[in-house]
Amino acid sequence: PGLRFQWLAAETRRHMAEELDFREEAKNAERARALMAKDFDDSTELHVPRVHDTLSGARVLTQEWCDGARIDDKEGLRSRGVDRRELATLVNRIFGRMTFVHGFVHCDPHPGNLLVDSNGRVVLLDHGVYRSLDDETRRTWCKLWRGLIANDDAEMRKAVADLGVDPELSTFFRIVLALVPARVVEDVHGTSTSAVISPGGGGETGG
Repeated sequence: PGLRFQWLAAETRRHMAEELDFREEAKNAERARALMAKDFDDSTELHVPRVHDTLSGARVLTQEWCDGARIDDKEGLRSRGVDRRELATLVNRIFGRMTFVHGFVHCDPHPGNLLVDSNGRVVLLDHGVYRSLDDETRRTWCKLWRGLIANDDAEMRKAVADLGVDPELSTFFRIVLALVPARVVEDVHGTSTSAVISPGGGGETGG
């Protein structure tokens, strides 16, 4: 209720045009590699597959082959000796830098586009759709997260309004930003969220 989706048709048309021209994806991949190389080691933390320019064009994209397990493949990660807690921290850092520092954000980070190799290195695939965030948007997004973490309803409502959304929908943002990731935490750690975040990891504490 209260959500408006008229923008979705135009955004979908834009996405389709971008993803059908592999020259755009090649440019995005190269830009992402250059930006993230400032923050992450290519051999141990984050790798963007290189594009073979002479074998690529508007309708064909050829990149180097990278072996790895999907980020949600528990058995595949275990067989490679990957520490899932360390991996979760790394992925958080990667997308945090994209969003809050560089403002050039990969917009399709589903598990099939995130591989993990035997060194625990994240291999980021599918660079067809990126969005650039200006300084003001990144600052507002920071304030929204600060309000969420501090449970400051007034700051959250103001940040949501500054993003051009009805502040009455701030609860919707709480669900998307907190509840959904919490379920991922439960899946990764194989335990309840409260057990992960409580002191000593021993479950809920008494009050």
